[in-house]
Amino acid sequence: GVQFTERGGARSPLASLKVCAPAWAERLTPGGAMVLIFNALQPKREELIEVFEGVGLTAQPFTAPHRMSESIARDLVVFVKAP
Repeated sequence: GVQFTERGGARSPLASLKVCAPAWAERLTPGGAMVLIFNALQPKREELIEVFEGVGLTAQPFTAPHRMSESIARDLVVFVKAP
């Protein structure tokens, strides 16, 4: 498993995603889609969507939650880059 630790000891993948999101969005072909699967317990879906919509992608109205264990509830977000 991958664990994310920010400076100061906070554990959240959101900081890493904020760094990666602009490059991922830039490389996505106009009209292209990206699917991101994540642990729905951290980060929250709304926070994740905010990061990627902030770099020009649009979240699609689709969700597919699936409980892996007591500590992991997977979900996915489909993002599309405008044509």
